[in-house]
Amino acid sequence: MLFQQLQVALIGIDKYFATQAGFFQVRAGHDAAAALANAARRLKFEVINRQLPERGDSTRDSVAGLELRKALRDIKSDDRLVLWLRPDDIAALGARAAAAQIYVSGLMSKLEDAPIPPAWRRYILMTYPFDPPDLRRVRMNFPHGWLHTQGLLVTADRIQSNTYIACMIVADVIDDMLDSFVQDFLVERLEVMSGSRFSTGYFPRVSLASGQRFASKGGYIVKFDGAAGTHVARDGAWIVP
Repeated sequence: MLFQQLQVALIGIDKYFATQAGFFQVRAGHDAAAALANAARRLKFEVINRQLPERGDSTRDSVAGLELRKALRDIKSDDRLVLWLRPDDIAALGARAAAAQIYVSGLMSKLEDAPIPPAWRRYILMTYPFDPPDLRRVRMNFPHGWLHTQGLLVTADRIQSNTYIACMIVADVIDDMLDSFVQDFLVERLEVMSGSRFSTGYFPRVSLASGQRFASKGGYIVKFDGAAGTHVARDGAWIVP
């Protein structure tokens, strides 16, 4: 999914990075940030990468906080800032936003529950490879209803709903196969039938075909609505890699 999210970010470069200002990446990860930097350089952007130390014990956490503030110190208001950060680092961003356009990884930062400081929220654009909560609410009745009837608590909503949907697709396919339990036939029926599901949970749609192994392709760029809360609004249409 992080690779899919990266592709959404790459496709959005022309729209969101319209001028050749500085392009800063502050990261706690490696592969996705490196791929985005390479793509940006091909489009003639100047890219400056700043790597944070890994978090762990309290000593390293303190160092990471200092390094984060240092990494943001000389960023100007017209620079583009891309943050590949986990929630602990997001929460430590400080009381003043470091740039006018700031992009964060939704999957890394905990989506709409990302602990973004109030001063940063109006400037944040987030990669979001799902439907926002207000668009998926009705679809979530299916996995939530099943979990309730089984006496199971919702403790990890996205993981539980994705697991439910995957199991339901496989169950429908096995019913359709009758007694022809052959591996290649199973894969073929999965590719054909996955797109006919009404309940797709977090995703606006799912589909597979020969050679495709991502059932959901694309995502939104979203922004936060207000200085507090978890409501996000789409900043454009669904972007497909």
